[in-house]
Amino acid sequence: MPISIITHKVSAGAEYGLALFSHTASYWPEKASLIANLLVVVLFMEPFVLLAFHFIYRYLALWSPSLLHQHSGKFAIAFISLNCLSIGITVKSLSDIWATSKSAAFFVDILRNEYGINFLISPRPNFFSINFKKSRDPRAVWNWPVMKSMAMVTIPAALSISICFICTYLILKGFSTKTLKIRFRLLQIQLFHALLFQFAVPMMLVCLPFTLGLSLSLLGLDMGQLANICGLVFELCPAVDPFIIILAVPRFKRIVLEKIRCIRIERFRHNELREQSRVRHYFSLLMGREPMSGGDTPQAAGRVIPIAFLSSRAVCT
Repeated sequence: MPISIITHKVSAGAEYGLALFSHTASYWPEKASLIANLLVVVLFMEPFVLLAFHFIYRYLALWSPSLLHQHSGKFAIAFISLNCLSIGITVKSLSDIWATSKSAAFFVDILRNEYGINFLISPRPNFFSINFKKSRDPRAVWNWPVMKSMAMVTIPAALSISICFICTYLILKGFSTKTLKIRFRLLQIQLFHALLFQFAVPMMLVCLPFTLGLSLSLLGLDMGQLANICGLVFELCPAVDPFIIILAVPRFKRIVLEKIRCIRIERFRHNELREQSRVRHYFSLLMGREPMSGGDTPQAAGRVIPIAFLSSRAVCT
């Protein structure tokens, strides 16, 4: 999320494709601008890859926890290797699109009119021009090199989402067929619920609308600012994630509520008790008798409590 705020990521859609760029890095030197734009897109795809490995970990923790503990190092190496492979595929495909975007005239009008990008200066501002057709004519032929690169970009995310669904099915099957200790089962169910929430938020807020927007572009329909809205909403996921964990796992929620109770007004009752003692003292002096001590009977104290109560109400108001 901080990277997107600093670089000001923009996704502009049209009936013939999509433009991805960093508004801040548009006027940077070409190499720096390319790195900034690649970083924005890679971080856009990365959460789905991380969620896929989280689902695999949760599946192994349920079906074979001993295997997971014995080969935790190999699991970490496999995660790092496959994640680097996913990033490499994304970077290579986007670099191919970047090479064709420098001379493309697509999206120039949209970026100049809606985002104030000046294309008359030199060097020319940089952005990813994902044009699915070779011209703006609806009857133009498909731009197969760009479509092939976009397919390669979406393959890691598509595989990650498929792994999440498969692991979800296997985990649910494990809950219904395996014999587990009660505490272990409850813990695994709570962690699985939290993981489902973490997976559902980016799926509903980003993946489905973004896929719909790309589908509209492939059909020759203008998706407007839908892609940009999806890209901005996606940045809320890291901020929402801790609250999802708190709501999904009862143990975390209980701990948070216990911490909140520490600042409840009941913890500061000594203030009210001190005020009541002061009011009883002045009331006793007013009535011409000694102040009541802690050894007074409940009946004697009960005669003064209404006055103290009224005084407390006066202080509160």
